Amino acid sequence: MAADLSQRVLDLMTRTGRAMTTLEIAKNIGLTTKKEVNPTVYGMERQGIIKRVQMSPPTWELTQMSSNQPGPSTPFTPMHRQPSKRPSFGAEEALPDRVVKLLHERGAPMQALQISKAVGLVTVKDINPTLYKLQRDGVLDRIQISPPTWKLKVDGNEAMGRYQYESAGKRARVLSSDFDESVEMSHASVRSPPVGQMQSHSSGYQQSSSSAEQVVQSINVLEKNPISVIHEFGQKNKLQMKTEFREQGTPQNKSFLCILHVGNQNFSGHARAKKDARLQAAELACQVLVHQPASATVSYDCDEFDGIDSHGDRMASLCHDKLTELLALPECAAIQTGRKVVAAFIIVFPEAAPRVVSLGSGTRIVGGDALSLTGTTVNDCHAEIIARRALRQFLFKEIELYQSGAESQIFEQGESHLLKVKPDVEFHLYISTAPCGDGAIFCHSDPSNADNVLDDCTEHRPVFDNKSSGQLRTKVEDGEGTIPIPDDTQLTWDGIQRGERVRTMSCSDKIARWNFLGLQGALLTQFIQPVYLSSLTIGALYKHGHLSRAVCCRMRELASLPPLYHVNHPRLTTVSQSDKLTRSTQKTSSSSMNWYAGTTNVEILDAMKGKRLDGSVSRLSKSTVFATFAQVCGSVINMEVPATYRDAKQNAVRYQAAKSALYTYLADAGYGKWMQKPVEQEQF
Repeated sequence: MAADLSQRVLDLMTRTGRAMTTLEIAKNIGLTTKKEVNPTVYGMERQGIIKRVQMSPPTWELTQMSSNQPGPSTPFTPMHRQPSKRPSFGAEEALPDRVVKLLHERGAPMQALQISKAVGLVTVKDINPTLYKLQRDGVLDRIQISPPTWKLKVDGNEAMGRYQYESAGKRARVLSSDFDESVEMSHASVRSPPVGQMQSHSSGYQQSSSSAEQVVQSINVLEKNPISVIHEFGQKNKLQMKTEFREQGTPQNKSFLCILHVGNQNFSGHARAKKDARLQAAELACQVLVHQPASATVSYDCDEFDGIDSHGDRMASLCHDKLTELLALPECAAIQTGRKVVAAFIIVFPEAAPRVVSLGSGTRIVGGDALSLTGTTVNDCHAEIIARRALRQFLFKEIELYQSGAESQIFEQGESHLLKVKPDVEFHLYISTAPCGDGAIFCHSDPSNADNVLDDCTEHRPVFDNKSSGQLRTKVEDGEGTIPIPDDTQLTWDGIQRGERVRTMSCSDKIARWNFLGLQGALLTQFIQPVYLSSLTIGALYKHGHLSRAVCCRMRELASLPPLYHVNHPRLTTVSQSDKLTRSTQKTSSSSMNWYAGTTNVEILDAMKGKRLDGSVSRLSKSTVFATFAQVCGSVINMEVPATYRDAKQNAVRYQAAKSALYTYLADAGYGKWMQKPVEQEQF
C-alpha cells in the first residue's frame, strides 16, 4: 500500500512537472487531507526523491535525481534510500571518526543536520546516536540546543587520537586508560563504552530488537536501586565485579572512597558513609553502562501513531531517550535514587518529528520549615508537576518567539487577541507510573486487566465501584502516597508554622484540573487559549477504569462553563508489555530534576527544601515564573504588570471563574473540598 501511494505521488509530480502543495498532492491522488499523504511525502523527502521548497504551506518538487530517472513507470521502492555523494572519507573509517575528522578540519561548530549531510547521511536522527556517544566520551560538546550545534571539546588532534577501529562498519571503541592507584578518579574522567557497544555479550541490558521491551527494561531499571541494577548487569554480561573502599581524611573527619570494578572499567564514589560512596559509584556505573538511548534502533515518523501499543511505547521511548541524554550531563551525578518516577510532555507536530519539550522527576513535597512568603520555593516536586511547571516556562519562550515575528511551530492567532495552539499540534503526557491519588490507589486491589485493552482509548470506561472512588486526596509532607481530605480542613500559614504538616493535592487531582482548565495555568491564560492534553500514557500501574475516572470522567457532568473551557477526555494508553513491569519497594531520595527545551542544563532540586542543592532559587519557582510573566507583559505584550503574583492570577477572570465552578462541582458531587494553599504564599 505504501509503495503504491509513493508511486502515485511520483507519477503525479512527474506528469505535472511543477511544485505542488501537500494538499494538492493529496487531492490529485484521490485522498482528502494532507495528513493522509504526509507520511509518504516526508518518507520520499528522506530518500531524496522530492524536496520541500516552501515551508508554509508545505510545497514540494522533484529532486534533480528523480527528474533524471526513467519515466513514471519506473519501479519505486519507498523504503530504499537512494545513494548519496559522500565527502572524501576513507572507506574503512567508522562514523565517529568521520565526525571528529570533519569538525577538526572545519575548525568551527556545526549544526547536527550539517554534520549528518557532510558525512553522507540524511537526517538529524541518523547522526544523533553518534553525536551523543561522542559527547558522553568527552570528545564533543553541544553548545546550543535549538538547532543542536556541536563543537570539539578537546583539541582536534587529541580527539582523533582517542579512537581505534577494528573494521569498517563497527562502532568506535573508546580506549580506557588503566586505573591509576595514586590518583582518585573523578566522575568526569570515566569514559566507558556504552552497553550496546560491548562485545561478545548478547544478554543483559543491551539494546533489544523490540522497542516495547526496551521501554519496559528502561522503566524497571529506573525504579531499582543502582547497586541492584549494576550487579544484575554484571551477572547477565558475565563481568567480574569487585568493590574496594579506601579511608580518607583524619579520624575526626573521616570519609570513604569507593572504587567499583565492573569488568575492566572502574567507577568511583566519595562520601562520609561507605553505603553512600558505594551508591554514588553504582549510580555512575549505571549512567555509563546501563542507561543508553533506544534512538539508535527506534524511529519515529511524522504521521499519527497507530494503535495503543505503538503510541504508548513511542511516548515512553521518547521520554526515556531524553532522560538518558540528560543523565549524561555532569550535574546529574548529584542524583542518586530520585528518578523513581519520571514524567515528560511531548509535542507531536503534523510535519515534523515529535519533541520532548519538558521533563521532570521526583516523589516528594516541600517541608513546612522551608515554605516561603516570597515565592522562592517549589512546593510540589512530584515528577508530573515538575514537568508541567517546566512546560509553562517553555510556553512563555514560545510566546516571546511568536511575538518577535518569528514563525512558531505551536501557536497561531486566536480569538480576543489570544494565541491558540495550531489545530494539528498535539500535547502528550507520559508518566512512568500511575499518578498518585485516585488514579493509583485502587490499582493493586483490582486484579482485572481486561479493561486495559481497548480498541479506542478515547471512549473511556470509568469505574465507580467503591464509595471512595473519585475522592480528592492529598500528598503529605515527608512521606509518599496520599490520604483523604478531612471535612472542612484547610491549610493556614500560622498552622504550618506551629507544626501542621504541609499537604498538597494529589497528582491525579491536579491532572483532572488540567483536563478542565488546561495545562497553561492562570498567568499564561492571559496570553493564550487553554491548552489541552491529547493523550496520557502511563508506564506502570495502568488501570483504564480507575485512571479515566481520576483524570477526567468524574467531572463529566460539569456544566455551565465559561467560554473556551470544557472537560477534556485525553486518549489513555500504556506500554504494550506493562505486565512485565516490576513493583519498586525502595524508598526514594528527595532529589528532583527538571529540564525544558531551550535550556542547556538540568536543574537538580532538594524537594524537601524546594530549592536547588546549593540553596539558590529554582527556575520553576513562583518568583521566577512571575518575573517571566512580567517580562512578557512589559517587553512583548505591552501590558501593565500587576503589583503581586496573586493579582496577576486573579486578572485571569475567565480562568478563575472556571476554577471556581470546578471546585464547587467537586464539593457538591461528594468528592471533597479542594485544599488550597495559604493565601500568604501568593502575596509577593
